Amino acid sequence: MAIQVYTVGNDLAQIVSVLENSGLFHAVSYDSSDHVLICRGADGNPRLRIETGYALGAPNALFRIYVSGSSSYANSGSVATVQMFAVNRLYACRNGVIFDCVSGAVLVTTNQAGEILTVMTDWQQETEAEGFRNLRVHSYGDVPAGSYPVNLVLTPVQRENATLFVPFVSESADPVQAAFSPDAFCTPVCQFTENGAVTVDGRTYLVYRGCFAIADD
Repeated sequence: MAIQVYTVGNDLAQIVSVLENSGLFHAVSYDSSDHVLICRGADGNPRLRIETGYALGAPNALFRIYVSGSSSYANSGSVATVQMFAVNRLYACRNGVIFDCVSGAVLVTTNQAGEILTVMTDWQQETEAEGFRNLRVHSYGDVPAGSYPVNLVLTPVQRENATLFVPFVSESADPVQAAFSPDAFCTPVCQFTENGAVTVDGRTYLVYRGCFAIADD
């Protein structure tokens, strides 16, 4: 699958078709009257819910990430935190999707067990740069909790001709089997800070802001 870029302007009608074609979810539904999109797993339970709106002169988006059937987290709390995640573009490849938002991002892929794993920048930081340094990484099936704090602090270092790919890891509820992303990576050392396709050692990746990479094969 070639890497694709979709300019969606926070329009769920455009976002739903990208997610339907991603192969990440068992079903994707969209209620145009309530401006709500829900992505479900094979068990029928939600994995991702997106609600869009418009307030105080700007678009907004509320992302709810499900970690179990009864436990989830979302960028709620204020108008500012939902305005940060209004979706400008979607980057899509064979193994995942990245929501490129006003001042944040959400990466969606699968872990080694085939369950949804998400990476979300922290909306509680004071600056966009700090939000991208502090990441919430969770898989469906992780340890349920009352709240889901930042569990990865990343400060990418840019170097010529050097990129380090580190799989995202989340807190699996299975005491034996870790949850990790075989095809999506953080890049603590990076040579590419733009968004798009790069080839490293014969493998093509979708790279994003020098922070994320998803293999496109």
